[in-house]
Amino acid sequence: MFIPLVGLGWVSVRVALEACYSHTWNHFMQLRFWMKCNAPTPSPEQTHRALSYFMASFAKNMDRQQAAQTRLTTVMEFSGPGGGVWTLHVADGICRVSEGRAAHAELVIIQSPETFVRTRTGIENPTLALWTGKIKVRVWRNLGTFEKLFPIKSLDFAPAPVKMLNVRMSVGAELLMQTNAV
Repeated sequence: MFIPLVGLGWVSVRVALEACYSHTWNHFMQLRFWMKCNAPTPSPEQTHRALSYFMASFAKNMDRQQAAQTRLTTVMEFSGPGGGVWTLHVADGICRVSEGRAAHAELVIIQSPETFVRTRTGIENPTLALWTGKIKVRVWRNLGTFEKLFPIKSLDFAPAPVKMLNVRMSVGAELLMQTNAV
């Protein structure tokens, strides 16, 4: 099946379904942020499944030229319900992703699944998340190499600043109420 999105193309039906599932989870999380709602929350199993998909997508979305000249083992640790640990090992132009912690990592990035979604989609600036402690990093000197290997490429960037979105939603709600009152 062909999916015309970044990093996909011709894929199996299983990969297509996982992409749809994870994409929906991602948008559900974004909606919770924009609406400032803490409930409902996805189950830990749903979160872990989506994170697994997004971790695997790092291998497809890396900068291949940079990877050809770089060796880096990174541990991505997600705290909280549904979190987990994945290792991204880049060597010889290939990225291998596995669930679990590498015995030796040159970079460790720790964050919640929520922070991952916020920074990956442009809702929150990754640098600000680092400064405020939402993202913790061990072995800082390799963070720049990681950023070069895996530049943020997302079609899911935030649609508008929060204040603009609230105004649009208020206007839409008022129009809806006026329509229903007639």
